[in-house]
Amino acid sequence: MSSISEVADLQISNFANIGAFALLTFDFFITFQDEVKWTWFRPWDITRVIFVASRYLPFIGSALTAYDALSLNGPVTPARSQAENIIHIISIVAAEALLVIRTWAFWQRSKRMLIGLVTYSV
Repeated sequence: MSSISEVADLQISNFANIGAFALLTFDFFITFQDEVKWTWFRPWDITRVIFVASRYLPFIGSALTAYDALSLNGPVTPARSQAENIIHIISIVAAEALLVIRTWAFWQRSKRMLIGLVTYSV
């Protein structure tokens, strides 16, 4: 009975990963026009680099995760698993940095707020 439960849990996890990738792709298509309008023709600075990392690295990580979910080739190699984890971590850190920058800008670039946000983020 335990092995049936484990297989069901694995299947649910695979479906959730594929569903998350579909939602990410859907979000990309409905916001692409605004992205072009507001970011593509702006000069490159640290904020834009963070935005690009937080916007496009999740596609790579999610695609690799979805591939693993659909793959029938057996277990994932440790090197590929580690690469996926690094991509996911960089994506999360970039999204967090983008949130800190947005919050700091909302608070009129207060140095006290920036110190608090960076301290809290770390």
